[in-house]
Amino acid sequence: MNNKRALLLLLLLTLPSYDAGAGEGYLNLHIRDTSGMSLKGIEIEPANGGVPARTNRGGKARLKLSPGTREGQLIPLRLRQNASDWVFISPWDGWIRVPPFDERPTSFVSIILGRRQDRSLLESGDTLVAITSRILTESDQRKQQEIDIASNTRRTTVLEEIALELGLSARDIDRAIRTQADRSGDPLERGLAALYEKKYSLAATLLEKSLESAQEKKRILDDDIVESARYLGQALRELGKYPQSVAAFKEALILRPSDPELLNEFGYSLIRNGEYSRAEGTLRRSVEILKSSIGSRHPLTLAATNNLAEALRGSGDLAAARDLHKQVLSARREILGQEHPSTLRTMRGLSTTLVLQQDFQAAQQLLDQMLEITERASRRSPYAVFTPRTNLAVAPIQQGNAEGAEEERETLRKRWLDDRDEDKKLDIFFEDQGDLAQVRDYLYRETISSRQDLSAAVEIGENVLGISSSMSGSSALTMVNLANLLALKGDFTGARRLYSKALEDSCYCLDTKKRLSVKSNLAETIRFQGDLAGARAIHEEVLEERRRELGPDHPSTLDSMNNLAETIRAQGDLRKAREIFEKVLEDRRRTLGAVHPDTLTSMNNLAETKRDLGDLRGAHDLHERTLAIRGEVLGVAHPDTLDSGNNFAETVRAQGELWLALEMHNNTLSTRLRVLGTKHPDTLKSRHNLAEVLRELGDLEQARRLHESVLVDRGLALGTGKRSDSAEVIELAERRLERGPWHAGPKVQDDESRSQITGGEHPDTLSSMSSFAETIREQGEVSAARRLHEEVLRKRAAILGPEHPDVSSSMNDLAETLRMQGDLAAAHQLHQDTLNLRRNILGVEHPDTLSSMANLADTIREEGDLRTARRLQEQVLGSRRRLLGSEHPGTLKTMNDLAVTLRELGELSASRKLGEVVVRAQRRRFGEQFPGTIVSSWNLFLACELIEDNSSAARILETLCGSIERSGPPLPASQQKVHADIARRCDALGRSAPKFGSGL
Repeated sequence: MNNKRALLLLLLLTLPSYDAGAGEGYLNLHIRDTSGMSLKGIEIEPANGGVPARTNRGGKARLKLSPGTREGQLIPLRLRQNASDWVFISPWDGWIRVPPFDERPTSFVSIILGRRQDRSLLESGDTLVAITSRILTESDQRKQQEIDIASNTRRTTVLEEIALELGLSARDIDRAIRTQADRSGDPLERGLAALYEKKYSLAATLLEKSLESAQEKKRILDDDIVESARYLGQALRELGKYPQSVAAFKEALILRPSDPELLNEFGYSLIRNGEYSRAEGTLRRSVEILKSSIGSRHPLTLAATNNLAEALRGSGDLAAARDLHKQVLSARREILGQEHPSTLRTMRGLSTTLVLQQDFQAAQQLLDQMLEITERASRRSPYAVFTPRTNLAVAPIQQGNAEGAEEERETLRKRWLDDRDEDKKLDIFFEDQGDLAQVRDYLYRETISSRQDLSAAVEIGENVLGISSSMSGSSALTMVNLANLLALKGDFTGARRLYSKALEDSCYCLDTKKRLSVKSNLAETIRFQGDLAGARAIHEEVLEERRRELGPDHPSTLDSMNNLAETIRAQGDLRKAREIFEKVLEDRRRTLGAVHPDTLTSMNNLAETKRDLGDLRGAHDLHERTLAIRGEVLGVAHPDTLDSGNNFAETVRAQGELWLALEMHNNTLSTRLRVLGTKHPDTLKSRHNLAEVLRELGDLEQARRLHESVLVDRGLALGTGKRSDSAEVIELAERRLERGPWHAGPKVQDDESRSQITGGEHPDTLSSMSSFAETIREQGEVSAARRLHEEVLRKRAAILGPEHPDVSSSMNDLAETLRMQGDLAAAHQLHQDTLNLRRNILGVEHPDTLSSMANLADTIREEGDLRTARRLQEQVLGSRRRLLGSEHPGTLKTMNDLAVTLRELGELSASRKLGEVVVRAQRRRFGEQFPGTIVSSWNLFLACELIEDNSSAARILETLCGSIERSGPPLPASQQKVHADIARRCDALGRSAPKFGSGL
């Protein structure tokens, strides 16, 4: 390895001085060719103003800089017209940093030039390293900005641009780089070539070896250390090894702590590693340096600013992220134009931030605008998209073409090209956007060099552009973003259509990673639609492909495992879901670290699954740890931290600690109101959950008011903001539900206001309506509850389909309401239908299936068929004990229901024994004031009384009297008879039973 490694550098190289010092306002240059020969007579000038200079026989020139140029500032250089035969090799873009003016000996900036169309450039190992470095660097910068939808497109585009600058064939450059990998013994050269060929594991191994070798020689090869560490960081990032990528870039920054490009790449890796706060500080520094050296509107500055916006978004500072995205978007629109890929990338980033802020209207306007732009650009200048037909005329260097394309390409080659000229195959690199003139220019150069017929080449080019009727890559990505937005808004049908179209129309334009991402999104949408089997099949396909393409430890592979586990959990196979979640958590801790956001997400998902399984203690501990880590790493007000707070509170609620759950939900709601506002979906979720706790505590009036407010904010906008009474909310809800799916809703007028009813079809709105109906039912308004449940059921079936889990939930709620109305025959039939539906879709042991069986048993018991009820309850109890554990609240409720049935069958001893088990467990876990404990204790009291165990009955009744005195408001309507019976017995004992009020 010789000292021509300077070809890789954009920094200064100090050379021996000649007769004149640089001095303030001047810059000394030493210009050579790739062989090291000094170049005489090269005219060069500062592109930002200044006096041009010509090199002397020693290749040296003295430039006068523009006034105000500072030490350390980056300035652009350009070659004058008489030097047009030369191109920059190092630095590639002509940007150099001004050295200290007072240095002695004088600092020189080393400039390496190459002669255009000089094929010997490709015979120099150092030149090829420089070319490869540029391809990798510029491709990585474009990847960070997601300028192109396909990685092959990015790299090919950069390769083609370099080829045009050098006046060489892109095919020859590609072949030279790949050949260099085989003949070089230097690990850095071979590592860069492997990275170019996307052999990331090999690249990481070679670059690690190069870094170790350079570190042994330390100061002699500082530049090699930087380059090895930099490209090692890129390779590790591609492998999904984000912590190791961060460490590699940190190694490079030790030697170049103020290199803004390195800081930008380091910040990007920090983002991928979930270290948003650290990334924010790093990227602010990068942006500051770039602004001071090359200005705020330079593409590199805008790219770093855009990454800073991404870091702010990740840390939860959505307002600041939105402002920065807008600044970058404004600059790129003005500088690059509306249709430039970088502009579209910024629009995508801004739209994502808008979605997270729940500004759906602004986000959709932006995405619609993007789609219009990309489709218009595609019609005027379509991509040469990879389709089986297009491959007839496109023979790209990259691997991954459609199967059988090589054979078709060969057929076309024989038709248009000379069969005897085997080396002159038609290689077109116009996968990126380009018009017909560009294609013709390229084909002209290629056919002239191979002495082929130009008219035939033009015919091929026109065929390429004419056949390709698919959307462009940017258009496909815009459609994917629109689909994401529609899914968030609850339009799963629309989202599914767009995801499917993106996959069908751009299957060869999307690279493998993005295609699998879109496919995964499609599976998630299908899952939300209730097609769990269909979603599981797609997730399993994506997981298998990602394991094969990316490896088992890649973050995207682990994402697929997580999504598959979510689907399996929804199917009710909770033990299998827990097994997968535990594996994902273990792998994420090992590969990403204990505090990476994805690791914390796995902890949260595992905790939720443990709660579903009845392992409330395990869920409690895991949620508690997740909340603590998120609070420390992300801050107490970060959306993820608040989500953990909400989930932790729900687990505490499931444990029966309702007062603590009430306090925790209040705290989360208070922070969400302050940070997110009153109508953010997360805030509405907290308000909804708080209302559910209040209902369980028996404060039905407060629960009702809170459910009303959530219902209004989710689906019934009342215009003036005046508080409606319950009757109006019920009326508006019914009127809203009576309209067809996705109806915009007419305006409703009264004497004081005009009201717009909107949003009533979103799944969250329907959930609020259902919960509101449950609350008013418990207050005794059974008829109104029935009307709402009937309309929610009809709406859900129309929007989500008859087999969606939400539809079966509505069927169950309506059946319970019918039972409370005394219509036992109708309730029996609807519970039976619900049970059959859930068995077929979810399986016989899904928690929802078991709930339906338990409710059907209760209905059958009320009908008087005690033996059938007993058989069903014993079946439910056996399954819940095995699946959820003996002390899960659902298991204990089933045991209590069975004890009641046994008592009514006259099996008093068995009823008492089972009742004692239930009461002991509920008292120990939930306390004596827990509503379930009170009901179970009353049933045990009745059993003891019937077998004339008067002492035990007296002790139980004494405890019950104390419990209801301290328990606050009465139980819901379905259980108020129990409370009333207890109160009468307490009065008979001389105890003053509470007069139940309407508030806590």
